Amino acid sequence: MLDDTAEMATIDALGIRHRQAFVQALARVMETAVAERTFAEIIDGLPTIESYQDFHWPQEGHPATQHLELCPGMIERARQLRSDFPATSLAFRLPLLHAFADTAIHSRPFHLRLFELLAVSIHQIAVYLYQQDGANHTHEDYQKWIDSPYDTRQWDGYRHPTAFCHSFYTAVGRYPDGDADTVGYWAEAKIFGGVVVFDRGESESECNELYLHASRRVGPYTLFPLTTDQFERFVEFLLGDTEEHTASRSPLPFRATSDNRWRWHNWDAIARYHIFRDKYERNVQPTKPIGGVKSSVDWPEIGDELYLIGAMHDYWDGQPVDKDKVREALEHLQQVTPSSPAWSTRNAHSWTKNLFE
Repeated sequence: MLDDTAEMATIDALGIRHRQAFVQALARVMETAVAERTFAEIIDGLPTIESYQDFHWPQEGHPATQHLELCPGMIERARQLRSDFPATSLAFRLPLLHAFADTAIHSRPFHLRLFELLAVSIHQIAVYLYQQDGANHTHEDYQKWIDSPYDTRQWDGYRHPTAFCHSFYTAVGRYPDGDADTVGYWAEAKIFGGVVVFDRGESESECNELYLHASRRVGPYTLFPLTTDQFERFVEFLLGDTEEHTASRSPLPFRATSDNRWRWHNWDAIARYHIFRDKYERNVQPTKPIGGVKSSVDWPEIGDELYLIGAMHDYWDGQPVDKDKVREALEHLQQVTPSSPAWSTRNAHSWTKNLFE
């Protein structure tokens, strides 16, 4: 049994099967090329320009725009982490360990809580590495750029608190580890494909579904769940028995396609529908931001609505209509959340009743 009087604990407090599953899963994530490179950049002290531009439009004078490649030896130092950071060295909040310990082995709740432990672990390691300062590019170097004069009226007239930032996770004043936590969220997004958050339910302590908040420059900006195939491949990668080189079979990082349905607007998710990992992770405005271009990259169902509108005109004009594609688009419009721009019109295509008669 876990000691409920302790605020933090290591995985040594878990039963052997839960502990072994976590140790194997973390090792496999740490062995991936994307994890090695992500940690190497933090150790180096700056993301490379390619990595930086994956998340941001380049700002004038940003130090990363001149950082064309990793400095020598950084990948090797990142690989050393696998021995420097045994899973037993990480400490977790007791309720998280308790929630994992209470799940049945290989059940869906077990997998979801395992994913949560992995996200917290990656975040924790990234925070630690950042706190050691950059080996070749120091925090002071970046701070000099922040402090240099700039025009706040320009599109790039802002400065992120660290060189490693996910644009939606910069609430430094709310974070236990301050600006280092921005690096933790950035590392999650680089390795997993997004900051890892969960449907916490009405109690705000549950773990009902996993979502990724990517916010890459190319999108999407909406939160998306894994497809069934992605979920199963991730579980197999983490826990499967294999003699193959596991890192080469990694599904990480996950990328959203039109198959990743049930999208959430980032404000609705945390402000109204209990989707987050920790409530402090983002500053939330009291009212939902308005405006912004709505695209099928963020909302795949927009593509389905446009298809149905086109098919409707073809039907009225006496042109042939592909019933299977219409049926598929209608099914997709049922895979939307209340935050979707298609929510109020998802059942509005009454003309299709005549088509299927």
